[in-house]
Amino acid sequence: QHVARQLESFIIKNQQIPVLKSAGQVVDVSRNGLAFTHPMQKDIFQKYQNDEVLLFDLQFPAKKPHVYAAKIRSGLQQGQALRFGLEFVNNSPLQQKIIDDYIVDME
Repeated sequence: QHVARQLESFIIKNQQIPVLKSAGQVVDVSRNGLAFTHPMQKDIFQKYQNDEVLLFDLQFPAKKPHVYAAKIRSGLQQGQALRFGLEFVNNSPLQQKIIDDYIVDME
């Protein structure tokens, strides 16, 4: 994990990929994906298209953050924010268990 964080820092520092500097707000979670809103940053979001994969840190209550991958399934403007629907891809068994446990706790 240390090597992954070093690689991530190098990529961000050298501006190899677009990076959001602020956090989004998760508004819905399911076993297969999530929806989140983010303050508009058109310079970044207009580069994304449906089916493109995002990598992002996601932290559930009382859990450590994990890096998740998800495909963009939809995106729309809501006032001064953008709302995206994402479908998880390639979750590890631990990541899926964290999601499943969270959903059970919320029911």
